[in-house]
Amino acid sequence: MNGIICTDNTDCFAGLTELLCGLGDKMPVGSGIYITDGSEGADRLLAENTAVIIPHEAADDRLHKSRSLPLITLGFDPRSTLSFSGQSGGYMYISLQRSFKSLGGRQLDPCEYRVERRESPYTAMALLAAGLLLSP
Repeated sequence: MNGIICTDNTDCFAGLTELLCGLGDKMPVGSGIYITDGSEGADRLLAENTAVIIPHEAADDRLHKSRSLPLITLGFDPRSTLSFSGQSGGYMYISLQRSFKSLGGRQLDPCEYRVERRESPYTAMALLAAGLLLSP
């Protein structure tokens, strides 16, 4: 696999494929990012060379074990990798709760990101997760 694969089965991921168009060429050869709402089977998600972005409540134990690439969970609680922490004015605040390495090898440590409020919180978190994974 090489590139970004998105499922679009729920409103929270509507339009995500279009927003990520063109980012796939920044991927390391032979790796990929799979963005899902969790409604599909886990077989594709278990591929060793695939980073997975998924709502926290949809991630089961199999996805957490023996992964060489990151599993980034999204949600509204502190157990998620990226957590929606609030909004003010035209901005949302999303917290990175635990460290992981980008596909380019960069160490990403916990911090809070301010993003413009244009999409749903889940879509904003998924876009941020993909951007962090693709950082050099």
